Amino acid sequence: MKINEGWTIRGELKDGAFEKKKCKIPTSIHEELLEEGRIKDPRIGTENEEKLVYIADRTWTFEKTIKIEEQTMKEGKNNMKLLIKGLDTISNIYIDNEKIGETKNAMRRHEFDIEEEIIKGKENITIRIDIESARRYAKKQAEQFEKEKGYNVPCPQYTTFYETQRNFIRKPGCAFGWDWGPAIPNIGIDDMELINMKGAKIDTISVQQKLKWEKNKCKYVKLEMKVHFMERQQDEEGTLVMEVYNEKQEKIIVKTQKIKVVKEKEMDLIIPNPILWNPTGLNLEQKTNPHLYTIKAIYNSKTFERSTKQIKIGIREIQVLVEEKEKGTNFEFLVNRMPVFIRGANWIPTEAFGSEAYRNEKVKDLLKSAKESGMNMIRVWGGGYYESEHFYDLADSMGLLVWQDFAFACALYPSTDHTFMNEVEKEVTYQIKRLQHRTSLVIWAGNNESEEALTTWPEVQNHKRKQALISDYDALFHRLLPQLLETYDKTRHYHPSSPSNGIYRWGNAQDLNSGDSHYWAVWHGGQDFSAYRQVTPRFSSEFGFQSFPSLSTWKEVLENEDDFNGSSVAVTKRQRSYVGSDPIFIHLLREFRFPSSFAHLIYFSQLNQARAICSAIEHWRRSKSHCKGILYWNLNDLWQGPSWSSIEYNGNWKQLHYMVREAYQPIAISSYFDKLSNKVYVHLTSDVCELIKGDVHVNIHSFVDGSILNDHQETIEIQPFASKMVFTLSLLSKPLESIYVTSSFYRSNTKSHKPLSSHTLFGLPMKYYAIASPTITVNETKLSSTQYLLTLSSTHTSPFTFLRSSMAGRFTKNCVLLVPSKPFTLVFNSVTPIETILPFLTIETIHPSPSIVFS
Repeated sequence: MKINEGWTIRGELKDGAFEKKKCKIPTSIHEELLEEGRIKDPRIGTENEEKLVYIADRTWTFEKTIKIEEQTMKEGKNNMKLLIKGLDTISNIYIDNEKIGETKNAMRRHEFDIEEEIIKGKENITIRIDIESARRYAKKQAEQFEKEKGYNVPCPQYTTFYETQRNFIRKPGCAFGWDWGPAIPNIGIDDMELINMKGAKIDTISVQQKLKWEKNKCKYVKLEMKVHFMERQQDEEGTLVMEVYNEKQEKIIVKTQKIKVVKEKEMDLIIPNPILWNPTGLNLEQKTNPHLYTIKAIYNSKTFERSTKQIKIGIREIQVLVEEKEKGTNFEFLVNRMPVFIRGANWIPTEAFGSEAYRNEKVKDLLKSAKESGMNMIRVWGGGYYESEHFYDLADSMGLLVWQDFAFACALYPSTDHTFMNEVEKEVTYQIKRLQHRTSLVIWAGNNESEEALTTWPEVQNHKRKQALISDYDALFHRLLPQLLETYDKTRHYHPSSPSNGIYRWGNAQDLNSGDSHYWAVWHGGQDFSAYRQVTPRFSSEFGFQSFPSLSTWKEVLENEDDFNGSSVAVTKRQRSYVGSDPIFIHLLREFRFPSSFAHLIYFSQLNQARAICSAIEHWRRSKSHCKGILYWNLNDLWQGPSWSSIEYNGNWKQLHYMVREAYQPIAISSYFDKLSNKVYVHLTSDVCELIKGDVHVNIHSFVDGSILNDHQETIEIQPFASKMVFTLSLLSKPLESIYVTSSFYRSNTKSHKPLSSHTLFGLPMKYYAIASPTITVNETKLSSTQYLLTLSSTHTSPFTFLRSSMAGRFTKNCVLLVPSKPFTLVFNSVTPIETILPFLTIETIHPSPSIVFS
C-alpha cells in the first residue's frame, strides 16, 4: 500500500514555525518551503545560500495517520513492513510514538518490520519521521572517531561558511558544496510503502549473460538469473515462472519451476540467435534504438497474492582490457568483441537539492543531448547520487554506456568505524542488486580521486598515522567493494578509483601510460591549450575548462544591474573553483582581443572553452592506438554559475556542446598546424565497425572573402576502428593571418552531397586576424510549426558565429563560419510550436558590434 499522500510537514524557521498539510512525497523541505513562499530560492542572488543553510541543521518532521483495514491486519500479523525508497538522511522513525527504526544513509532503501504489538487492535496508526542535521551527525561521528582511534580522516572543504565532515556520513558529498555548486544539504523522502509480507515478494532480478560465439556471430546466450526475494520471517513453497519477450512484446520463452522460497532462486534460460545490443554510433546505418528483451518473473503462491517483477535487458558482452604494454597498461572497452572508443562526459546531479522526482525532470533532455552530440558513454561521478531507474531506462534504450562510480569522492573514509562500514555494506549491496541487470552499466569504479588523495595530498603525506589511512583505504576499496561485487555482480570490471592504475598498482594514479587519468594541467595548472596536444593518456576520464553561462541564464539569478560584470561580487561568489575565474580571463587574452561587454565576455569564455576541449578531443582521437577513451568534465550544471559544463542549468547548449557534436562524430576529420614544420596535418578517425571509403577535400581559403586559393582532393579508405593521417599541406608561402584551412570528408556511394565530417583550422590565435564588423542577414523559411530553415549571409568573414534562441530548441549547426557571397543554411527545431523564430534570436560574433538584419 503506497502511503505517499496526506503528509504533514513541520519545522522551525528563523521567522517562526512552519507547518504544511496534505503534502505528497517524494518531496524535500526546500521544495515545500519554496512552494509556500516561506524562503527565497537559495540558488538565487548573493546571500540566500549562506543565509538559508541553517535549514539543514534544524529538525524536520513528516507525519501521517493511516487507517489499517481489518483484513490487512489479520493477514499481515507479524508480517508488516515499512519500505522507504530514500530518506535524506539522519532520522528516527516512530509509529504512535514508539520508535521502530532509524536511518543514517541517503543512498539506499530502508526496510522496517512492524511488530504486531505496535498496531494490535488499532484502526489507525500515525507514522512520524524526525529528520535531523546531517552536518551535526557527521561532525559528532568524526570527533568520536578521532577520540577512539587517535587520528583524523582528511576531507577538504568546498565552502567557507559551512564546514562539514562529509566523509563520515552516507550522503552525496556535493550536498555540502563543491567547486561548481552551492551548499544546500537536501532533506526529504522519496517514496514510501506499507507492505503485507505474508506472501513472498520478488525484490530484484540479476542476470549473468554468457554468449556463445561462432565466427564472430552469437549463436545463443545463456541467461543465468537470480530472483532475489525480500527478507521475511518464514519460508514457503510456490511456483516461479520466467518469461522472455522480444521488443514487439511477443513471448518467446517461458519456463516454470516449483520452488521453496529462500533469499534467492536461480534459473537459467537460453535465447538462440539473439539480437545483440550495441552502443550508439558503432554503425553509420543504425537508425533505431538498440534491441531490449523483457524478462518477467512471476511467483505464484498457493495461499497468497502473486508477486511479479519485470526488467529489460539487452544482450551484449562487455570486456575491459587492462593489459601490460611496453609502457604501462592499456584501458580499453570491448562490446560484443568489438573495440569501442569511448566518447562521453561526466555527469553530476541535475539539481542542488530536491527529491528524486524533482531531479528526474531534466534527465531525459540531458541524455538525449548527450546522444545527439555523438556520445556513447556517461560517467556517473562519485560525489553525487546513484542515479534513478528513469536514468538507466533511458541509457539502456538509447545505447549509452554508463561508467558508475560508487558514491565516494575527494576524501578518505573511516573504514575502521563499524557503524560507517555497516552502512556502506548495506548501501553497496542494495545498489549492486538494483543495477546489476542494467545493460548500459559496463564498469564499477570505487571512488573519485580518493586514491590520488592517498598518494599526493600534503595532509595525507604529512599525516602522523599515514599507514592507518592506507589501511582504511585498502579495507574499503580493495577488499569490501570487490567482495560485494564478487557476490552480487561478477559480470563487470571493477576499477578501484578514478584515476587509478588498478588494484594494488600503487604509484602515480595520474600516470598517463596506465589506467585512466584526470588531466587538469590546463585549468588548474595554467598551461596553454597546446598542452593538450603534448600528452596522450591511455584513457582520459576527466579534463575540462570553465566558461560563463549565457546572459539569459545569468538573468535568472543576478539581481542588480551592477552584478552583470565578470568580476562583480555576485559573479565571483558563484565561482567555486579554488583558482577563481582567473584562468578564464588569462586564456581568453591569449586567444582574443579584450571583450567589449559582459555579453561579449560570456561569448569569448564559451568559445575558448569549446576550442580548448575540442582540441584535446581531436588529438586524443587521432591517437587512438594509445588512447582508448575520452570523458570530458562535464555535461551538466546543478545551478547557474561559472562551470565546466557544456549544457547550462536551464538546458541551453553552450558553444562547447555544439562543437563537441562535430568532434564526437563516429567518423571525424580533424587537422592541426605544426609551427616547426609550418605544415597542416589532416587526420581521419573512424569509430565504426565497417570499412569506409570516400574523398578528402583540403582547401586553403582567403580570410578576407573565403575564396579558395588552393584545393586538394584525395580518395581514401579507412579501416574499422582506425585513425590515420590522410593529408599533409605546407603553408610556408602563406601569411597565416590571411588564410584558413578547411578539410572535409565525403563518403562514397551516398545520395547526400554534404560532407560526413568537416573541420576548419586557423593557424593563429583569433586576435591576430583583421575581423571587420559584419552585416549578417537572416532569412527564415517555416518548414513546420516547430521547424525553421534559417539562411545566413554576411558581408564580411565572421568565424564562430553563434546563434542563441530564447525559445527552447536546438540548431542543427551552430558556431559557424560565415564568408561573403556564400549563404549558410541551418535549421532550428523548436520544442513548442511558434509562428516565427526571428524575434527570439540573437547572434554573437567575434567582432563586438555586428549588424543583424532579419527578413
